[in-house]
Amino acid sequence: MKLALLGSTGFVGAVLLNTPLAHGHQLKVLARSPEKLGDAKDKVEIVRGDMFDPTALESLVQNVDAVISVAGPPMNGKFDVDKHANATQLLVDVMQAARVNRLITITGAAAQVPGQKLGFKQSLLRFVLGNFVRPDVIKVKDMELKIIAQSPLNWTVIRPPLIGKGGATGNVAASETDMPGMQIDVEDIADFILALLKTKEWDRKAPIVASRK
Repeated sequence: MKLALLGSTGFVGAVLLNTPLAHGHQLKVLARSPEKLGDAKDKVEIVRGDMFDPTALESLVQNVDAVISVAGPPMNGKFDVDKHANATQLLVDVMQAARVNRLITITGAAAQVPGQKLGFKQSLLRFVLGNFVRPDVIKVKDMELKIIAQSPLNWTVIRPPLIGKGGATGNVAASETDMPGMQIDVEDIADFILALLKTKEWDRKAPIVASRK
């Protein structure tokens, strides 16, 4: 399968960059600075640019089977909420134009699916983040999820809590209604993403995921 990847030089993207290759998939990646891809740059097809560039996105989604996006706003510092939301709409639009239907992406455990009731732990996390930590992140994640959920694409939006490293379990719990745990290992989330390519269980759903101990 040929996959397009956004966010290839980030924390999750760096793991995903190598995991699909190990599973025999071909990768087409969007990178503003290809040198940051390290040794992988010679093993993937590179489209130079970023998620705000319509021409780069159009090139990225041509002749692929699915799009995986782990790109998002910075967790530190200010950013333009509308600019990031518009980038999500742009991705949806170019995928439709290219007739690429499958989209897998990541938001956060506190993000709310339109019309869906929040569980207790999810509500608590949302309250803390939205009122004391990063209200701008909550806002843009809600906007992105709404844009994707209202699209005709076959989407899955994964909602992880804290993403850690070094404790892969090979076993992920997922729920639509509340947080099954407070952390997921980055390797577990990469494996979960790739597993979605082989199942319809989470089509057009937004599972909250955590590593099982």
